[in-house]
Amino acid sequence: MIQPLRARTNAAVPLPLKPTNTINDQIANLKLSRHISEQENGLNFRSKIPVFKSRISGAVVAAGGGCGGGGGVGGIQQKRMVSSLLPSASCTDKIEQKQQQQQPKRQEPVKPKIENIDNESNCFLLSDYAPDIYQYLHQLEKSLALETNFLSIHNVVTPNMRAVLVNWINGIHRSFHLSPETLYLAISIVDRVLARESVEKNQLQLLGATAIFVAAKYEEIFYPEIKDFVIICDNLYTKRDILRMEIRILKVTNFELSGPSPLYFLRRGSKAAQADSRVHMMGKFFCELSVIDYQCAQWLPSLIAATSLYVALELNNNNDEKPNDPMETSIWTPTIEYYTGYTIHDVRKHSGYLCRLIISSETSKHQNCRKKYSSSKCMSISNLSPNSMRIIKKLAM
Repeated sequence: MIQPLRARTNAAVPLPLKPTNTINDQIANLKLSRHISEQENGLNFRSKIPVFKSRISGAVVAAGGGCGGGGGVGGIQQKRMVSSLLPSASCTDKIEQKQQQQQPKRQEPVKPKIENIDNESNCFLLSDYAPDIYQYLHQLEKSLALETNFLSIHNVVTPNMRAVLVNWINGIHRSFHLSPETLYLAISIVDRVLARESVEKNQLQLLGATAIFVAAKYEEIFYPEIKDFVIICDNLYTKRDILRMEIRILKVTNFELSGPSPLYFLRRGSKAAQADSRVHMMGKFFCELSVIDYQCAQWLPSLIAATSLYVALELNNNNDEKPNDPMETSIWTPTIEYYTGYTIHDVRKHSGYLCRLIISSETSKHQNCRKKYSSSKCMSISNLSPNSMRIIKKLAM
């Protein structure tokens, strides 16, 4: 049988409340009623901290019991009470933001400053079209690039025979006072013909004379007459022979005569380097000196120009008081690297060969290029000082 509930012996007898006439009386009645309810529940609260701890612990126990199968509605209400006591999501967001602010920020790499060299207002310089023009020239030079050891395809003309022919073309170019573009185009025509067809030794001089004739008609306003080339060849060939060779050249090149020369890229690089006239003239001398060599003929014209400019800048920058530092990169600025398309490592890798070519040119049999640049019109740039030769020997190592 179910036992009847027994009344508590220690139940507190409710005390009468005082009449609420004033605010103080109301506060006293509230405290008294709270004291009565606490005695009925059998709880003794000593401070506010134990109350907070007991609520949290009771809610956690209830949540654990509910998971076991006995929590019920009371457990859910206590869970809600715990969530209300925990810090809100906005507070955690603020804490995370403060922690992120306290963490040191990663320093992004500083981008090199590149100056704009195409900001002139002169419409004749075509500053708006210059980037597109040079992008096309870079594509064109790659399409016209010669194969490695292109003379070995036919085994008729040797590198030494080619050097003699180019030196002779340089002398004719100097005697006719033609533009530098005519010289580079004539040498380019000779190399393209030698790379695609076999030319006999007795026809080699005819090929060189006709190449200058075709290049002059392409580049010059007033070009020499065909009889002048007959005289230069000591009447070894007739006018008909030159015209036949001209037809042969146009068939081999498929009438595609235009091609970028190192001079185009040298002008661009000198402008990016803000080089003076002497440095630019020295770069022109090194470019013309390099086209005589068979190995340099296989380089891209832009690479010849960049390497020549680098050597010229080295000679202009160094002196006895400041020896050359091999790790110095201040000469080849990011602006020069951007507009030439070659890094400091690229030009240094090829500058050694160019410097060895400059040293050997003093005792070489092919002196037409040095004679041209030894005149006062060219600032006597080929007469290098002992200090310049010392720097060149150091770069050639």
